[in-house]
This record gives sequence, C-alpha cells and structure tokens, in this order.
Amino acid sequence: MTRNSKEKSIIGPLAGVMAVITIIAIFAVVIFRQTVAQQQKEQKVAQAMTEIKQEQEEEQHLYETLRLTGEFLQNAKEQFSARYLGPIENGFGKYYTLLTGDKEKDWMVDANIEVQMKEQGEMRETKWLSAGYQDLLGICMRLALVDAMYPKEKPFLVLDDPFVNLDEEKMAHGNELFGKISGEYQILYFTCHASRNIENTK
Repeated sequence: MTRNSKEKSIIGPLAGVMAVITIIAIFAVVIFRQTVAQQQKEQKVAQAMTEIKQEQEEEQHLYETLRLTGEFLQNAKEQFSARYLGPIENGFGKYYTLLTGDKEKDWMVDANIEVQMKEQGEMRETKWLSAGYQDLLGICMRLALVDAMYPKEKPFLVLDDPFVNLDEEKMAHGNELFGKISGEYQILYFTCHASRNIENTK
C-alpha cells in the first residue's frame, strides 16, 4: 500500500466523522436556541400572569371598597330617612298647601327624599310638570329640609329669585308664604324684577 493510499484511507473516515460532528453541533445549536426561546417565552408568560394577578387583586380591593362604601351610604340613607322623612313630609305638606291652596294630598315624598305627584291615579316623577310647578315644589322641599334639620335653631335663609317661573297666582301665594315664615326665619331675598318683589305681610 502506497503512502497516498494510506492517507486516503485515513482521511475518508475522518471526513465522515467530522461531518457527523458538524451535524450534531448544528442540531445542538438549534436545540439550544429553541430552549432559550422557550425559557424566554415561559418567563414572559409568568410575568404576564403575575401582572394579571396583581390587577385582579387591585380590582378586588377596589370592589370591596366600593361595596363597603355602598353599604355605608345605604345605611346612612336609611338612618336619614328614618330620622327626617316624617318631618320633611310634614313640612313639605305645610308649605305646599300655603303656596298652592291645595289641601288634597296628591303628592308623596319617597325614601329618596324626592317628590312624586299623582297623575291619572298613579304617583309619578315631577319631570313632566311645568318649570314653574317644579320650582314651586323645589321651594317647598328646601323649606321642609330646613325645618327638619334645624328644629330649634332657625338659620337665616338666602333666596335668589326663587319665584322666577311662577305665575301671578302662585306669586301671590309666595308672598303670603314669606309673610308667614318671616316670623320664624330671617330671609335675604334677591330678585332682578320688580314683579317678583315680596311685600312685608308679616
């Protein structure tokens, strides 16, 4: 066997081994990259899950806060209604009769301290009433609230053109009303029109 033939017999197998090693190395690199990519993906998923969990905890805390606040407000509303609803209703009725001359109880004050009026045999919200009548009900309700909240100490009242939407008949009743309540309250009354001046009928 010549020298060249010996070298060829050695190089041939070595080349095959090197080719196998190269292929294995390539597969190892591919697998390594896939492993790293998978680990990065898993880390991102884990981070996202952690953030979602934190958001859920924050939302749960907010929900509990809102729930407790709602319960507190509901209890406060019930206590307020239990304490003041009767006096407010009585006061509203007194002022409503003075302003309208209507002694029929075709109204009610509900648990939300909102006035409802009877229309076609049913109690309804007052938004269907005229602007003037809504103003009238608002005046009665505000005075009733003052009576209920200050049964002993009478504060002074500041009224800024409260009769702007009332007709002449209701305005006359308003004049009578202020003449009567001026014996209990000091009233600061402002108006921008002489037709709505209040005479001293005390």
